[in-house]
Amino acid sequence: MCGRYTLTKPDWVEHDFHTSFPTLADSLRRPRFNVAPGQLVLAITRRGAENSEVLDTDAMRWGVEAPWKGGPPQMINARSEKLRSSRLWKSMLETGRCAIPADGFYEWRTAEKKGARKQPFWFTLSGGEGFMFAGLSTPDRTNPEQPDQCAIVTVEANELVEGVHDRMPAMLRRRDVERWLGTDLDEALTLLQPFPSIEMTARTVGRAVGSSANDDASLIEPIESAEADGSFTEPPLF
Repeated sequence: MCGRYTLTKPDWVEHDFHTSFPTLADSLRRPRFNVAPGQLVLAITRRGAENSEVLDTDAMRWGVEAPWKGGPPQMINARSEKLRSSRLWKSMLETGRCAIPADGFYEWRTAEKKGARKQPFWFTLSGGEGFMFAGLSTPDRTNPEQPDQCAIVTVEANELVEGVHDRMPAMLRRRDVERWLGTDLDEALTLLQPFPSIEMTARTVGRAVGSSANDDASLIEPIESAEADGSFTEPPLF
């Protein structure tokens, strides 16, 4: 899954995609070190663009409300293997694809010892550059005036991530964003593959990232595994 991510240097989004980035709220333009479900996030989309070459920047709410009762309040991830068969994701796949800018994501490794705390890791590209998550979006069912809701597509973990978790977000190279957002659905689906682990790196970070109230550069500072400490046994989603 993907339950937390970072966008520590957001300026490249406006530069690369010539979007209306300056018109967005300051909270979306600042560096973010702990983006969590339920929060507003940046997303790139073609929605509303008359020219298919034009991309728009939207503010979306991370988490899609399930249309049925008894499930989780928000669906924050969508498994790539089920997109075409799921009654929830199929229509979003066809008309609601989006790309979510990021430069890293967190995953938690379950401790081998019973009752021990989970350990967070921060995954990035080796060069530290930004990338995109493949995302799906839909209007808010209860209030169309609210920002659209979105979810991050996940795939099987690559060799680097699988030591921590069996799933990872579907990462897109910046040059592949237009293919993901394009009209050729079959071509878009070919992009949903585990990102090459040789191009990524990971570091152990402190458990303060488990609280979405924490959002500063100290969260991505590396620590030695033996120093891992904190007060969270699970990374809360909200």
